[in-house]
Amino acid sequence: MYLNSLRVLNVGILMFAIAIMTTIFICSFTSRTRLFYLLKPFVALVAMFIVMMIAELSIWFLEGNPANATLIRICCLTIMLCAGTIGSLYSACLYNMARIRKHYSSLPTKVIVFFNFALCAFVICLSGTDLIFYVDEFGYYQSGPYYAVIELSIVAGLLIDTLLVFYYRESLPLRNMINLLIFAISPICAVLLAPIWYPAPVYMAFTISCFLLYNMFVSELTDRFNETEKQLAEIEKTLAENRISTMMSQIQPHFIYNTLGTVEYLCKTNPEEAAELVHDFTLYLRGNFTELDSINVVSLGQEIKHVEHYVNIEKKRFPDIEVIYDLKANGFYLPALSIQPLVENSIKHGLMGLESGGTVTISTYETDKYYGVSVSDNGVGFNVEEIYADKNKHIGISNVKERIELLTKGTLGIKSEINKGTIAEILIPKSGGVTNESDSCR
Repeated sequence: MYLNSLRVLNVGILMFAIAIMTTIFICSFTSRTRLFYLLKPFVALVAMFIVMMIAELSIWFLEGNPANATLIRICCLTIMLCAGTIGSLYSACLYNMARIRKHYSSLPTKVIVFFNFALCAFVICLSGTDLIFYVDEFGYYQSGPYYAVIELSIVAGLLIDTLLVFYYRESLPLRNMINLLIFAISPICAVLLAPIWYPAPVYMAFTISCFLLYNMFVSELTDRFNETEKQLAEIEKTLAENRISTMMSQIQPHFIYNTLGTVEYLCKTNPEEAAELVHDFTLYLRGNFTELDSINVVSLGQEIKHVEHYVNIEKKRFPDIEVIYDLKANGFYLPALSIQPLVENSIKHGLMGLESGGTVTISTYETDKYYGVSVSDNGVGFNVEEIYADKNKHIGISNVKERIELLTKGTLGIKSEINKGTIAEILIPKSGGVTNESDSCR
C-alpha cells in the first residue's frame, strides 16, 4: 500500500513539475528581446529538464512489463545524458550572467563542458551493458555497479558550478548569487533523501531552482531594458541640446549682417547675382532650421547641397577662394550639419588668414570598413587643442563630433599645422550606419 501511494505521489509530482517547467520554457522562449542571448542557455536547460522528467515519468508507466525493457533502457539513457548536458548549460548561464558587468575568460565554462561531454560519452559507451543500469526479469529498472560513479560525477559537476558562482561573485548581485547557489545546492540536498524518497524531491528541487533562475533572468532583463531606456533618453536629450546649439552657432549675427550687406550691394550693381545670393541664403537658413527638428541622419547628397549653399554665399563675398568637390564615395548617411561646419571653419579660420585665395577640398572615399569624409585646406592652420578649449571660435566642432559618435558610432579627427593647413576627417563605420546605393551627391 505504501509503495503504491508513493508511486502515485511520484507520478503526480512529476506531472506537476513538467507543467511548471513547460510554462517556464514557453515564457522564456517567447521573450524575444534584444538581450535574448542571455536566456538561450537557460531555455535549453529547461528543455533538457522537461525531456528528463518525461523520460522519468515514462519509466514509472513502463515498469512492471518485461516487454518494455528496451524502452525503459532508452528512457534511462536519456535521463543520464540530459543530466550531463544540464551541467554544461548551467555553466553557460553562469557565464552569461557574469559577463554582463565584467569580462571573464570562458575557459572554466569550457572545462566543465568538456567534463560533462566526457561523462556523456562514458554513459553512451556503457549503455549496452548492465554496468550503469539494467532491467530485471520483472521489467523493473535497477542500478548497476557503476551507477554511483555517474551520480557522484554529476554531483561533483554541481559542486564545481557552486565554486564558479563564487568565482564570478564580483559581477553578481547578492540576489543573483543566492538564486544560482540554490540551483546547484538544492538538488544535492534532495539526493540525500534518495534512500527514503526518490526521484520526486530531486525534480522538485530543480523545478523550484529553475523558477528562481527564471525570475532572476526576467529581473535582469527588466533592469537592462530600463537602463537602455534611460540611456536612450539621455542621448535624445543630448542630441536635442546639440541641435539647438549647432543651429545657433551656424547662424551667427555677423554672418547674417555680412550676407545682407552683400545682398544690398549686389542689388545696386548686379540684381541677378543678388537674387542668386538670396536664393542660396534662404536654402541655407532652411537647412539649419530643419536640423532643429531632426534627430535623424541625412544622405551625403543632402549634406553636400547644404554645403554648396553656404559656399555660394561665401564666394559672393570672397570670389578668390576655391572649393573642390572630390566625391568618390556616395550612398551613405551622416548627421545633418556635419560637413558644413568643417568647411566654414576651413574658410573662416584657414583661408581668411591668407593674403588672398586659398583652397578647400571636400573628399569622400570608401574602405572595407568605413565611409570617409575629408575637409582639407591650405590655410594658416591653428592649434588643435583650441577647438575644445574655445568652442565659440571654432564653430560647432564639439557638437559635430558628439552627434557623429551618437548617431553613427563614427569619429571626427582633426590635424592642423601652422602655416600649412588643416585636415578634418569623418569616419563612419559601415556596420553601424544605413546606406543607400542610389544616393547621388552631384
